[in-house]
Amino acid sequence: MTPPEQQFTEQPPLQSEQQQSYSYPARSTVQHHSPSSLPQQWHRHNKAQLVTVQSGNGWLIELQGKPPMQLLEGSTYIVAEWVRHRLVTNDASATELVLVVRFND
Repeated sequence: MTPPEQQFTEQPPLQSEQQQSYSYPARSTVQHHSPSSLPQQWHRHNKAQLVTVQSGNGWLIELQGKPPMQLLEGSTYIVAEWVRHRLVTNDASATELVLVVRFND
C-alpha cells in the first residue's frame, strides 16, 4: 500500500523525450469536464493514474482525507491505486478542464 504522503504528488511537466521513456503505458484517455457537470462523485481505480492537465483553470482535486489541491495547466499528477478522489470547482470563472489520463497496467 502506498504511504499517504505519496498518494498524490505533483510532477513537473513531461518533455517529449521523457514521455517516451516514462514507465506508464501508452493506454490513455482524454477527459473533458465542464463546471456545470460538477460536483463529481467520489470514485477510485484499481490502477494508478498519471494525470496531465492540458487546459482549464479554477479546478481542484480532492483526495479522501487530504485538503483539496489546485490543478495547474501543464502539470502532471499521480493518483495512487485505490485512492478515493474527485474533481471540484468553486470558481464561477472556471473553464472547461481537459485532462490526459494514463493508467498504470
